[in-house]
Amino acid sequence: MENDADNPTIQPEPDEDIFTFEYAKKSDSGGREYNEDCCDMSADKKNRRYCYVIADGLGGHQGGKIASKLAVDHIINNFSRITNENLKSELNAILQETNDLIVDKGAESYHLQDMKTTCVVLIILDCFAYWAHVGDSRLYVIRNEKIIRRTEDHSVVQALIKMGDIKPEEANNHPQRSQLLKVLGTKYELTPTIFSESLKLRRGDGLLLCTDGFWEHLQDSLISKCKAAQKSETILDFYFEKAIEIGKAKNAKYDNLTAQMIMVR
Repeated sequence: MENDADNPTIQPEPDEDIFTFEYAKKSDSGGREYNEDCCDMSADKKNRRYCYVIADGLGGHQGGKIASKLAVDHIINNFSRITNENLKSELNAILQETNDLIVDKGAESYHLQDMKTTCVVLIILDCFAYWAHVGDSRLYVIRNEKIIRRTEDHSVVQALIKMGDIKPEEANNHPQRSQLLKVLGTKYELTPTIFSESLKLRRGDGLLLCTDGFWEHLQDSLISKCKAAQKSETILDFYFEKAIEIGKAKNAKYDNLTAQMIMVR
């Protein structure tokens, strides 16, 4: 009997659910003296487990830089605790711990007492994506040059949009644009938004995590131009060129901007 190993012309069919993830990250201080954003990732390729985190720190005296790094490091270091079975409860627990760490660190110094951070966490297990967020840093899922998912900001402006008091196109220039309803580092009850139902990924999907200093300068129509054939680094370079150009034109002291791009291959 002939087997596949004896016939080099016969190749095994690729498993449609086994992907690789092409990753790139980029950060710029913008028009600010300090960059208080932070991002990182962790990959367990053998078990097809991935974690991506981005955070935008808030607070004077570089307190925001400390808060964002605390958040990213704690989540990355505890990613191994998360499984399919406990994803929502464990992700919530890790975010609660992160919140308490920032509060405790802030209590150590008068200069750090106001430090806080936004946060987005993307978890990929096998071929499924899950995520959580606090604040106005965002996750976009782009498929076939369309944004099919986007996190909803925890902000005053987003609340006004939902109530119909303002239109989405008025958000970026609204006087309350920077006011957040949820952050990590608060003494009040933390209720992160967690998407635990899972999204099955497809080859060519793009997943973008970014801070508000990045997305505030880019229309959804431009972000959606992510093409499946492009490399993650090429896509980020394109986004940043546009965002920095617009940021400089609007305000010489435009915000830090940071993003992570994951392309599903």
